[in-house]
Amino acid sequence: MKAFFDVELGYNFEQQEIRKSEGQVSLEVEGKLGENVSYTLIPELKLDLQSTLNQSGDRLDSFSSANGSLTHSQHAILSLSEAYIEFDSESVFWTIGKQQVVWGEADGIKVLDVVNPQDLRELNLDSFENSRIPTWMLNAEAYLPWFDESSLQFLLIHDMTFNRLAERGTDFEIRSPFSRPQLDLNYAVRSEPLQRPDNQWETGLRWSVFFEGWDFSFIYFNHYHDFPVVYVDQIDGLTPTQVFSPEYQRNNLYGLTASSAFGDWVVRSEVGYNSSGYYVNDGTGVGVTNSANLNSVIALDYHGFKEILVSYQWFQTHLLDYRDEILRDKSNTVHTLSVRQDFWNDTLTLKWFGLFDHQSDDGEFRVEVFYRYSDNLSLWAGIDMFYGKEEGLFGEFTYNDRFVLGFKYAL
Repeated sequence: MKAFFDVELGYNFEQQEIRKSEGQVSLEVEGKLGENVSYTLIPELKLDLQSTLNQSGDRLDSFSSANGSLTHSQHAILSLSEAYIEFDSESVFWTIGKQQVVWGEADGIKVLDVVNPQDLRELNLDSFENSRIPTWMLNAEAYLPWFDESSLQFLLIHDMTFNRLAERGTDFEIRSPFSRPQLDLNYAVRSEPLQRPDNQWETGLRWSVFFEGWDFSFIYFNHYHDFPVVYVDQIDGLTPTQVFSPEYQRNNLYGLTASSAFGDWVVRSEVGYNSSGYYVNDGTGVGVTNSANLNSVIALDYHGFKEILVSYQWFQTHLLDYRDEILRDKSNTVHTLSVRQDFWNDTLTLKWFGLFDHQSDDGEFRVEVFYRYSDNLSLWAGIDMFYGKEEGLFGEFTYNDRFVLGFKYAL
């Protein structure tokens, strides 16, 4: 059994106060249920002393009845983070239970890595590994006798858990007009309960193959979007009213990834076609429009400098059924650049990350220093900064620039 204790503090420059004070205690229990069956259990206790990330303490309706917390309050959440068994059956490797599944090659923005929902209480500041929400599923991977390395993965998911968004009134509540319909002050407001697709299924297939020096994967995922679609109906009358009706919608995702190494360079790429996508219309309180879309990323990683990794990524989203009433552009490009350097036999790491969103002319910068003091103790410090127009997804958080300090201790 392993035990981990994490603490992270966040000091907001604008408000000149500590806005994040979180701790986490987790246990990792592994064992055998027989000669060929292993199990993993990871209970987790999260503490939020400031309540700026978990304000209400209520159980969230984005979680299924089988997921979420075992018990919770405004300052603490106890949950079973992961719980699964693993075993081999002839040429098939099975993982059954609450788990994470990683698809795709991108870093920082999702194109194909959509199997698990994400905790967005800090927008995208937390790593994918830490922010993925494990869900209950059947995961079977068969190794095929085609080419040198080939496998077929099948997923069956009955856990209708979705993204955990920042709560209203917390630091990273998303208010951008690109992300949700805006209120019309001339109307009264009525919000309908969230419509959940309970008792539904999601299925996924991924064929992975190594061929001529390239790693390829071909993906199909029939699933629900992890963001609710907020429909708006304006009712005129004695009391004009805007009615907001959120619900989750189904999508078919078809994807391809490819990666290969060329000397000091690594090329990563992926493309995903979504049969549906819901975009806010231009204007106040006029709802959303559905459009299929094509998302892609091309990334270059350079390892030619000693103990330095430089990575550039070019993301693009293109709406295939674009209409003039949609607020966002038909195509949008996002660039990311990251630099990582290791010192002192890899015990000290310096990271720099920058993101630029072309459409809204905004983005973010992050700097982090990570120090592995011993096998048991790691420490880190960093600065997170946003810039750009207030109506942009990142620009709206310019008042949340912060300094973070944390440590992790393993027993």
